[in-house]
Amino acid sequence: MSEANLLLLTQFTLKEQALKYQHIVPDHYKIIFSTPYSISLNDLSDCYHTINLKNSDMLVIYLLALITLKVTEESPLPNNQGLEYFEIIKNFINSYPDYSTNIMKTYFSAVIREISASDDLASWMKKLITFYDLDNETQLIKQYLKIRLSSKVNSFLVKIHENLLKSEIFEIIDLLVLGLQYKIDLNELVNLTASIILEKIITENEFKKYPGQKVEGDFNETREILNKIKTFQVLNQDNQEKTQFIEEKIGVLPRSLPKYQKKPKRDFQIEELIYSNVNLNELKIESTPFYSRDAGNFRVLCYYAIFSDNQKLVKKTYLALNDNADFTYIKNEIDILTVLSNISTPTNGFLKFYGSTLNNKVADLYMEIGGISLMNELTNYKNKNQRVEPFLAEKWIISLINIFAELCNRRIYHRDIKPHNILVKFDKTLKIIDFGVSIKTDECETMLITMENPIQGTKGYMAPELQDNLDKGIRIAIYKAGKADVFSLGLTILQILTFNNYDGFNRFEKNKELHEKVDMIIGYPEWIKTLIHKMLHPNRKERISFTKCLQYIQFDTKYFSTINN
Repeated sequence: MSEANLLLLTQFTLKEQALKYQHIVPDHYKIIFSTPYSISLNDLSDCYHTINLKNSDMLVIYLLALITLKVTEESPLPNNQGLEYFEIIKNFINSYPDYSTNIMKTYFSAVIREISASDDLASWMKKLITFYDLDNETQLIKQYLKIRLSSKVNSFLVKIHENLLKSEIFEIIDLLVLGLQYKIDLNELVNLTASIILEKIITENEFKKYPGQKVEGDFNETREILNKIKTFQVLNQDNQEKTQFIEEKIGVLPRSLPKYQKKPKRDFQIEELIYSNVNLNELKIESTPFYSRDAGNFRVLCYYAIFSDNQKLVKKTYLALNDNADFTYIKNEIDILTVLSNISTPTNGFLKFYGSTLNNKVADLYMEIGGISLMNELTNYKNKNQRVEPFLAEKWIISLINIFAELCNRRIYHRDIKPHNILVKFDKTLKIIDFGVSIKTDECETMLITMENPIQGTKGYMAPELQDNLDKGIRIAIYKAGKADVFSLGLTILQILTFNNYDGFNRFEKNKELHEKVDMIIGYPEWIKTLIHKMLHPNRKERISFTKCLQYIQFDTKYFSTINN
């Protein structure tokens, strides 16, 4: 793809390709072909959302290009609309990376104008953190944001000797933390800000008058400010010493967990699939599977399936390899997918399920396309010599804990949690797949694994109580499915933060070394390390449950809800 001007690319190449599908465009929107630049941004957006449902790629690309050009022309948009259209254009870049260079070379000037006019820098940085990283253009955006942040910090520091509210201090710290997460070079600015705040605390309370002594008083607000300052991962030695000096005077804020309330698990109920408009008889199945493997008595094949209007989904086929193949697990998977589809939303961790067919030795399951695997996403980060940004890592970890807590509460146990079975959508939300060995039970969570119901999962991600038996050739065990899933997710979270393969470290004798690996994590909040330690406890009786995992989440709810709605 050449780096042609997006306007020229749209006027000629993209328009020509889109014209082939003009028959599916409603008549009142066909102006997009005759005089596309006269149509309003709102009408373009409405047209895009209408056409996007039909999933005709070339039309969608053409409309996204028109929207990008219109947004660039009219920016800055009123009423924070720039933030809304940012998501559409980010979708354009993520879904069609071949056009990313063309898009950003046009759109980055609009981003600069939006940032210049906006007082909500936090919202813009939270958006930009998840954005396509095109070096030249994004570097210019970062430089401009640094100027805006410096101006805000200077205004804050001018007022520092006034009686500032804790909320004002928190606001400026949060802005700087976001800037660091967006990889803006703010080390000097961060340390200047921290130094002045800490000096103000020391001076106002006359702590230097009491060498070697603790100071009595109500310092809870000061302790909260110190905890906030410690979220900076780039504090220099001087500021670390000032923080330690103050804590020696007033003590640290005691860490309290929310009161644990055990939720009663609901009995699993088989449900009817909520109606979908997918007609399985009209599907066109691609001839070559994009995924294939043998699993016991079945061959598992995954195909892309296409409707007449080019909407895509996934067909998962189980092909029995012999007459002894037992379809019980597959019927079980269908029951689970049905329940989860009925509560599926674009932002929670469950995919839409469109139905199934079972004929003789073949079972076909039809479901929503979810994105690329988390394993591939982590590999991409590793190949670029980048880490998962703390902001995104926290979002993923919070999401995963909530997803599996919800499954556990519904008495659904996945039993094969690993990065390969988690999908990352274009907007970085996560979806869970492959319930082929999952179980649903309304009985006690303690499971007896028998020869007829053997140990399931993937070596390297299993809990020690399962892995050790498997290593010894013992295919039976007594265990808690929920606690085993907690361990597997703990390993998955550790892999998100380090990219390392921990195959072999899930054995009892390797558990101490595994926890040493957790201690070596740097650049991420301490609560995550504490949580991973709890999840990777070798003794299932001491290992925390998913419900208790929720208590360890420490995150500013201004940025994310801890409930994955």
